[in-house]
Amino acid sequence: MTSFSEKTVRGVSLIFLVIFSYLTYKNYYYSPLIVLTIMIFFSTKGVQMFENRIFLSTRAIFWVLFSTLLFLRIYFNESTHLDMKNTKTLMTIALISICIGTWIGDFVAKYIYIRIKFCINRLFSTSNKGTYRIVKMENSFGPFIFYETSFGLKITETLVVSWIIIGILILSSYLLTRNLKKVPTGVQNILEMLVGGVYSLVKSTMGAEHIYFAPYIGTLMLYLAASNLCGLTGFMRPPTADLNTTFGLALITFFMCHIKGIQSKGIKSYLKGLTEPFFLLTPINLIGEIANPISLSFRLFGNLVGGLIIMSLVYGALSSLSSMLFGWNVPILQLGFPVLLHMYFDVFSGLLQTFIFGMLTMVYISSSME
Repeated sequence: MTSFSEKTVRGVSLIFLVIFSYLTYKNYYYSPLIVLTIMIFFSTKGVQMFENRIFLSTRAIFWVLFSTLLFLRIYFNESTHLDMKNTKTLMTIALISICIGTWIGDFVAKYIYIRIKFCINRLFSTSNKGTYRIVKMENSFGPFIFYETSFGLKITETLVVSWIIIGILILSSYLLTRNLKKVPTGVQNILEMLVGGVYSLVKSTMGAEHIYFAPYIGTLMLYLAASNLCGLTGFMRPPTADLNTTFGLALITFFMCHIKGIQSKGIKSYLKGLTEPFFLLTPINLIGEIANPISLSFRLFGNLVGGLIIMSLVYGALSSLSSMLFGWNVPILQLGFPVLLHMYFDVFSGLLQTFIFGMLTMVYISSSME
C-alpha cells in the first residue's frame, strides 16, 4: 500500500505548473502538460489517497513505453558521436534505457497515471470502485512514502527533501564561487565572513592543530540550517524532523570520534582509556560512549518534532476558532498570527539547534583525541 501526501503533491504540482506555463508561453505544444498538472493538483485536494491495486500489465506498458522513448532519444541524439552500427554500443544504450525507463515508467504508473485515473473517476463517477480509499489528511504526521521497492527500500519525503537541499547547496556553491575576486565585493564579503566565522569557531573550540575539521563542521552546520529552515516553505517537511536523519548524522560524529581517537592515541592507549580510572567502571564508560550519539540525535529530533506538533495544534485550533466565530470553512485566523511562532520554532530554534549540534560535534571529536 502506497501513501500519497496531499501537501507535497499540490506543492510540486504548482511548481511544475509554473514551469509548464513558461514553456507553453515559448511553445504552445507544451499546453497539454498544464492540463496534466491541474488534474494532479485537484486529484488529492482535501484527501489522502491510498493505492490498493495497480495491475502489473499497466506497469509493464509504462516500462516498455519509457524504455523505448529513452532508447530512441539517445539513439537519434548521439548518432553523430557514437557508432550506432556497433552491436556493443546498441546493447549498452538498450541496457541503460531499460534500467532508467523501467524506473521512470513504474514511477509514472504509480504516481501520475493513478492520479489522473482517480481524478477522472472522481469527476465522472458517483462512487469509488474498489481501487481507492479516501482518508482525511489530519490523521497522518510522519514522512510520506513516495516509493517502496519490492525488497522494502522506501523513498520517503525525508530522502527527497534531503536530495533537494543537497542539490540546492551544491548548485549555490558553484554559482557563488565561480567568479571570486582578490578584492571581495557584494556577496563574496558575506561568504568570506561566514567561512571565516566557521574557521574561527573550530579554532577556538578544537584548537589550531585541528583546523582541518572546519570544512566538515561548516558543511554539517550548513546542511542542518537548511534542513531546519526548509519547513518555512510550507510544502517541505524538515528532514531533521525524522530520527533517521539526526541519528545518521550523530553516527558520523560517533565513528569519527573513535577513529580519530585511535589515530591520535594508538589502539592500546585508546582502549585503556575506557577502563579509567579503574577497570570496574568500564561498563559505565562504554554506556557513556554509546549514549553520546543517542542524546545528540534525540536532542535535535525532539526540538524539531516538538515545534511541528505545536504548530499543527495551533493551526488546528485557529481553524476551529475561525469556524466558530465566523461560520466559514476558510481558516481566516491562520493569516498572520502564526508568523511569530514560526519565527521562534523554525528560525530561532532551528538555528540554535544547528549551532548546538555543531558545537557538541566539535567537543566530542576534540575530547576523543585528548
